Amino acid sequence: MIKKGIVMDYDGKNAVLFTESGEFISIKTKEKLSIGQEYVYKTKGKIIPKQFLIAASIILVLFLSFFYNLYYTVYASVTVSINPEIRLDINRFDRIINAVPLNEDAKKLLSEAKVKYKKLDNGLIIIVNKAKEKKYINSEYYEGNPKSIKLLVDGKNINLTKFYKEIKKQKLNLNTLDIKTIKNNDNKTKLEKKEKVKENKINPPSIKKSNDVSIPSEKKIAKPKCKAKKEKVVPKGKNK
Repeated sequence: MIKKGIVMDYDGKNAVLFTESGEFISIKTKEKLSIGQEYVYKTKGKIIPKQFLIAASIILVLFLSFFYNLYYTVYASVTVSINPEIRLDINRFDRIINAVPLNEDAKKLLSEAKVKYKKLDNGLIIIVNKAKEKKYINSEYYEGNPKSIKLLVDGKNINLTKFYKEIKKQKLNLNTLDIKTIKNNDNKTKLEKKEKVKENKINPPSIKKSNDVSIPSEKKIAKPKCKAKKEKVVPKGKNK
């Protein structure tokens, strides 16, 4: 194959050419060449990759590795509970990277509802529609009835606008819970309990005894005083 190149180096026997495709090649030639000259040659020489091409390849590999890790890192999770219960893990691009069935009904539903790599909004809509088709969602889930689709959101900055509009359009009941709010409420309750225990330790409540009866103190029993008998003194020399 005949190609063209610009002579970049020449030592009398070997020449280095810069080709139209951006490659450096080394060729042997008996012709006299000048640096900068355009030269037509047949592709039999050894191709020498450019340094910047090697560097670009390394950067590309690093970028792809970084992007792969970024894409497959779980950024947030949403658990949808109807009767099937499914956890959807999403990346920071709002794409579903894992769809985890949490019960047997969920396994059956996910075998037909393909949601992996779809946008979270679209994946949830697919799950709801498939649940309706399989009769998991019945008349009791519609407005004015007791049952509702439950969403447990674990993460921040999750956009579910499209899904909310679709649920409203279908007139279905939806109950969304944020796990962060639940944790905050639990921590608040625990803190209040600790404060109450602490307060009781400082100011213990007074205990009233029922049927208190005052018990009189024991009276001291007075001991009788014994008077010592006086002995009669008998004068000496007198007989009794």
